[in-house]
Amino acid sequence: MSMFGDHFESGGLALSIIAAGQFVNLVTGSVGYLLMMCGYERLMRNTAAMSAIVNISADVLLIPRFGVNGAAVARAITRISQNLIAVIFVWRRLGMPIFRSQRRIA
Repeated sequence: MSMFGDHFESGGLALSIIAAGQFVNLVTGSVGYLLMMCGYERLMRNTAAMSAIVNISADVLLIPRFGVNGAAVARAITRISQNLIAVIFVWRRLGMPIFRSQRRIA
């Protein structure tokens, strides 16, 4: 981050934390879009609502104590929880395993 200037160095940890959350998004794939395309828009809406509650709670708990890094952790937790909940719904409702360790539901 220092190649952009001295002021950007302090955001390196926050960027790494957000990237870790985004990595989970990459690994799980487009499970949210899959749910919506298969007629489970309500499940995705509920997932988004639950994730919003998680995000607000994590923001309230982490930002006052850790600042920008707390906000990054809250965002990563939100992204990870939303994707993992959607993975479970895709597995249970559509019978499609997203990870190799999941068994196919027939």
